[in-house]
Amino acid sequence: MEQLHEFIAKALVLKAGRLSGAEVRYLRKWLGWSGRDFARSFDLSVEHVSRVENGHHPVSGVADRLLRVLVFSRVASPASALEDVLDLGDSDEAFELGVSASGRKWRAVA
Repeated sequence: MEQLHEFIAKALVLKAGRLSGAEVRYLRKWLGWSGRDFARSFDLSVEHVSRVENGHHPVSGVADRLLRVLVFSRVASPASALEDVLDLGDSDEAFELGVSASGRKWRAVA
């Protein structure tokens, strides 16, 4: 199951466009942070984090990129390019992720 969660985290980091509130919540929990930990680390109020995660406020560009970098540092392969990750938050393209399991391996499905 951990492999699936890591796969999803990596896919979210590499997606184009800003992270949604649900995606921010997923990545925060994947990092093992409480809402309070996240708020303190990003210099935000707990209420603001809650509003972002519930879709009432968009995540800021800075917070989007910082969260991606934090997750990227845990899932990146040596061949990954951090610059590519940092450029992804500017697009508003839709993102869909499909996965399928084969034995103990997970793969992306278009």
